[in-house]
Amino acid sequence: MKIALIITAQGELGERQLGEISYFINQSELVDPEFEIWRLAGAAPWIAENNLVALETHFLTAPQDLLLFPSGLRGTELATRLASRLQGLAFCGATKMISAEQVTFSRPIYGNAMVGCFSAGEKPWCVCVSRSSRPGALPAAATQKMLQLSNDFPPWLLEINRLEDIPRPALQRARCVLAVGQGVETLHNMERVKVLAQKLGAETGASRQVVMNAWCEMDRLIGMSGAMISPDVCIVAGVSGAAAFSAGIRDSTLIVAINNDENAAIFSQADVVIVDEMMPVLEALAEYSTQ
Repeated sequence: MKIALIITAQGELGERQLGEISYFINQSELVDPEFEIWRLAGAAPWIAENNLVALETHFLTAPQDLLLFPSGLRGTELATRLASRLQGLAFCGATKMISAEQVTFSRPIYGNAMVGCFSAGEKPWCVCVSRSSRPGALPAAATQKMLQLSNDFPPWLLEINRLEDIPRPALQRARCVLAVGQGVETLHNMERVKVLAQKLGAETGASRQVVMNAWCEMDRLIGMSGAMISPDVCIVAGVSGAAAFSAGIRDSTLIVAINNDENAAIFSQADVVIVDEMMPVLEALAEYSTQ
């Protein structure tokens, strides 16, 4: 099976894309894979059409069975539009591929409550992988190809008005997040949690119940209808573990869950489990971190 890893960015972001796609490959079960890395290089601004032309042109000279794109809006757009041009299959948000007698792709469905397994259609398969903060091991013996993009606008594109880059919200940039649920119980406790989060060097996040009680700002909501975060450390306190919230923290590198219910659903997702009341544990963690 011939597989191309499509890298759309340069520098550190490009390496993160490569690690993200490599993680997907590490999770998959592939038969006799042969890897190529296609790096798209060109001047700003980023224009999807120029990327598609370069990819389609190179594909015609070096056909592939599977083309893997990084997560995000650009990866999704390129995967779906290229599949249409090549009369292949587009699949987005993939977490795993199995290439046995029947080729299948997997992805979370129903708010991360289940994993769906889908059979593949006609080749080529243009797949946008799921977001991951865990870099995978680079495939061995992968050859590198540099695809130069045209700097000219497509004839139908007359003008580009470029907006200033808007930085991601602090919650999504944070390396450490303290997320609390209804177990916080009161507004007073929520205010104390914010102080403890500062001592821990963490950003504060919250479940929907906390936000709906007006104990925390709406932009601190984590989950399917809020922020999808991927910190190095996510401390989750007083959260039951509803599917919508769990989807928002699933890409965290390390999840520490604190709950006084030993059967809390959130524990199934945690790397470290603490069965206790949340406030005393958080107080102790904050005190230890300042020593």
